[in-house]
Amino acid sequence: MKMASPDSATPSRLTQGVILMTVAMLTIPLVDGLAKHLSVSYSPLFLSWARYAVVCLIVLPFWSGSLAAPWQHRPRGVDSYEYPANTF
Repeated sequence: MKMASPDSATPSRLTQGVILMTVAMLTIPLVDGLAKHLSVSYSPLFLSWARYAVVCLIVLPFWSGSLAAPWQHRPRGVDSYEYPANTF
C-alpha cells in the first residue's frame, strides 16, 4: 500500500480538514454549555440520554450498511495459538 506524501494534499483538502477539526473541537464546549444551561430545568439522567440520542441521530446517516456488524468482529489473534486463554 502506497502512502500519500504531505505534498500531495491539495489546499482545498487541507482546508476542509482544518474546518472539520475546528467544528469538531468547538462542538464539545458548545454541547457542554448547552447541557449546563438545560440542567437547571431537566434531570441529569434525561440530559445524558438526550445527548446519546442526538449523537446517534447525527452518526446514523454516515453509517454504511455494508460494514459488518460489531458482533461479527473478533480481536486479532483469537484463532491463533499465541493468544493467551486467560486474557478475559
